[in-house]
Amino acid sequence: MRAVDQPLVLPVGRRVRFLHTSADVIHAMWVPALGFKKDAIPGYVTETWALIERAGTYRGQCAELCGTWHSRMPVVVEAVPPERFEAWVAEQRAAMARAAAEAASDRTWPLAELMEKGRGLYNTKCAACHQINGQGLPPAFPPLKGSAVVRGPVAGHLAVVLDGRPGTAMPAWRDQLNDLEIAAIVTYERNAWGNDAGAAVQPRQVRAARAGRSGS
Repeated sequence: MRAVDQPLVLPVGRRVRFLHTSADVIHAMWVPALGFKKDAIPGYVTETWALIERAGTYRGQCAELCGTWHSRMPVVVEAVPPERFEAWVAEQRAAMARAAAEAASDRTWPLAELMEKGRGLYNTKCAACHQINGQGLPPAFPPLKGSAVVRGPVAGHLAVVLDGRPGTAMPAWRDQLNDLEIAAIVTYERNAWGNDAGAAVQPRQVRAARAGRSGS
């Protein structure tokens, strides 16, 4: 339960500045070996720094009671020599460029491919609140199985995912996920757990929804 799929890679021997904020609730992803913790607060930016002297793996977790899966929010830092860090940065930039190009393309994605992508994204981004089975944890986290939003018009579903629901724990995902990722998640939600919409939501629909709601 302390492993992660994306460890944070940092260089040894360089002072690293951290800027913290949050898109939903207060978090504090604290790695004790790296120094004091600072809360990540929605609407604010806080700052800490670290200077790692030895290569290795450093572990921590969220130190604020942030929600349902608080106990399952580990963080892993891999401290590596500077040259290995530079190589990692180059790899990440290349991967981000590929993902951006893929999301911006006008390709029409098959339902099966979007469902496969959407399942993985849902399980990492959404399941903590809405649960793997889509049944949620009412009343704080509503079910998506049989949901009027999920089974309703695509435009309404996209609006909730893009802009969130103010006053609730549902964050806005427009700045955190690209068009393909949102299309995959929405497609998955509309076709999983017996919702069975039978149709895919394409990235271009998400792009249009962003443009239509940019002034809202």
